[in-house]
This record gives sequence, C-alpha cells and structure tokens, in this order.
Amino acid sequence: MTVDFHITLDTDKAEKFLNDFQKRQIPFATSLAMNNSMKDAQRAVRGSAYPNVFTVRNRSLAKALTTIPSGHWATNHNLRVTMMNVRDSKTGNMAGEGFIERQIAGASKIPKGKHIAIPVIGPGMRRLKGGSISAAKKPRAMGKKLIKIEGKGKRSDGLYQRMRGDKLRKRYNLVTSARSNRRGRFQYLELGQDVILNTIHGHWRTALNRALSTAK
Repeated sequence: MTVDFHITLDTDKAEKFLNDFQKRQIPFATSLAMNNSMKDAQRAVRGSAYPNVFTVRNRSLAKALTTIPSGHWATNHNLRVTMMNVRDSKTGNMAGEGFIERQIAGASKIPKGKHIAIPVIGPGMRRLKGGSISAAKKPRAMGKKLIKIEGKGKRSDGLYQRMRGDKLRKRYNLVTSARSNRRGRFQYLELGQDVILNTIHGHWRTALNRALSTAK
C-alpha cells in the first residue's frame, strides 16, 4: 500500500529572513571583521615593526603613520578600511613623507646636491624629543661656524666646528648616499598584511555568529 503526503510550506518568511540577513547582516559582519583586523594590524605595526627598526623617542610618529581617520572605516555600504599616515597640522606634510617610504622600500637617500649632511650625535649635538636636530644646530643656521673639510689627512668628509684652542669637532658627516636603516627595513606592509590574513577569518566568524544570534 502506498501513502502519498502532500505538504505545503510557507517559505515567504524564510525567504524574507534570508534576504534580509544577506543584505544587512552579512555586510555588517564583514565590515566589523575588516575593522577589527585592521586594528590588529595597527597594534602590530606600532608595537613590533616600528620599534624593531627605530629608536622610539615618542609614540606620536608611530601613531601618525598608522592612523585610521574618521570616514576611512569599513561600513555596511563601503567595505573598505584604510590605515595611513596623516598630514602634519604644523608643516602641512604627510607624516614621515619621503623618509618612511624609503624605510619601507629599503631604498637609499640620494642627495639633491653633492652630499647629504648626517649629524654626529655627541656633546653639543643632541636630538630633540621628537628625534630631530634643533633648528639652531642645522648646517644652514650654524653657517660660518662650520668648516667644510673634504677628505684631508685623517679627517673624513664633514662639517666641523672650530672649538676653543682651534680644536675642530665634527658636527656632520658628508656622504653621497644614505641607506634606509642599519637595523633593517620597516616591515610595515608585510607585517600588516600577515596580521590581517591571519585574523580576518576569525573576526568574520565571530561577527557572523553574533549577527545570527541577534537576528529575528
């Protein structure tokens, strides 16, 4: 004996739920995962890549190089999040402009003229808290106080200051090129990419499960 069952299912509510979940909850979960992964990359660059290459005198430059400005976070309608270096309000330049690109690429700096002047840190020549040399100690400001010597005797190319007793103290080395950093390249891109690839799937699963638990 054969028994036939005729079952009618109302799928309208199920279809509405699935469509709503796809249109709203999945983009929300994805944007949340993207933002959280970028935060992970931000912390990694600031806490690992930056101090591995630079002497950390303050945290302001690291923050300025890894900022996610308002309007650059991922949203349901714009699945894009951007971490960037920000513009300095005082100078109008992007933070680390030119210098940081060379550190990331491992490229050497080539002078516009004949030489690059590299400060010799020591008595009377110190870096400020931000890492730069004071304006009064720059070659242009010191002017006639500095004597240019190019490879004479035991002295290497440099700018020297005449001290008491006609003693000369080197203030700047003169070089034809300067490599990025003796500690190595600034692993900004590589570390950021690795962190994002290793964390985004976990963040997405967490966000999706949260969306499923709250969906009606």
